[in-house]
Amino acid sequence: MIDLKRNLAVLAVVLATTAFASPSYAQQNPPMDATRENAIHECNVRASSYKQYTWGDMEIHTYRTCMTDHSQQE
Repeated sequence: MIDLKRNLAVLAVVLATTAFASPSYAQQNPPMDATRENAIHECNVRASSYKQYTWGDMEIHTYRTCMTDHSQQE
């Protein structure tokens, strides 16, 4: 029984270490510039008139179109 608990503890440590050592966890995002911040804000305001529960497709379409108009990624 003690060996089983020890093996489970080792497995948990290995899984946790693997998760935190993955390349996606280590990615660093560059600081956001003012142009992108302004575009995100404006596009969120435009899309906010469409509520998700009634106009979900139109909401995301409006946001994506706005971001494209500002030459920004979603």
